[in-house]
Amino acid sequence: MAVSDVSLAQVFGPDHVIRDLAARDKKTVVKEMIQFLVDQDRLPSDAVKKAERAVHKRESMGTTGIGKGLGIPHAKECS
Repeated sequence: MAVSDVSLAQVFGPDHVIRDLAARDKKTVVKEMIQFLVDQDRLPSDAVKKAERAVHKRESMGTTGIGKGLGIPHAKECS
């Protein structure tokens, strides 16, 4: 299956999505997203600051927003 044949629903299940963010600005959205990962035991709490820096670094290269209020903030590594 080619990457273009994969839908977001196949990659991200309902437990991977934050549907109603309380945050309204990019910095706070990243904090809320990372706390979501901590709350689901997907990121250790001692990695929060590194993860925030990595996501902000990635965002500084170009937005990870894909339109219509949807974004997939991410980073390759937390160094």
